Amino acid sequence: MKNKLLVLVCTLSSFSAVANTLETKPCASFARGAAESLYLTEATGIQGHTYDSSVVEYTAEKKNKTTDVVVAISASNDEGDSWDSKYTVTVALPHCSIVEINPAK
Repeated sequence: MKNKLLVLVCTLSSFSAVANTLETKPCASFARGAAESLYLTEATGIQGHTYDSSVVEYTAEKKNKTTDVVVAISASNDEGDSWDSKYTVTVALPHCSIVEINPAK
């Protein structure tokens, strides 16, 4: 039992460390905010709505100076329903201008 708990703690710690690393990449937090804004325009009128978001993937394209940032959003309402959404935000570097935002596949 202790070994399983230790493995779980190590897994969660490493996931958290990767997520923190992705958040610090160029324009990642900007892309996260853009994805949250789009999500909130689509999630209007939800009673007791709460959500949390994180950057889960970051792919830089050096040739065309853009990056694709995948943002995951977990949400719930006061009736106990929950759901997940993902968005891919393409951002031009280095000035963090949005190229496009699409639901992630």
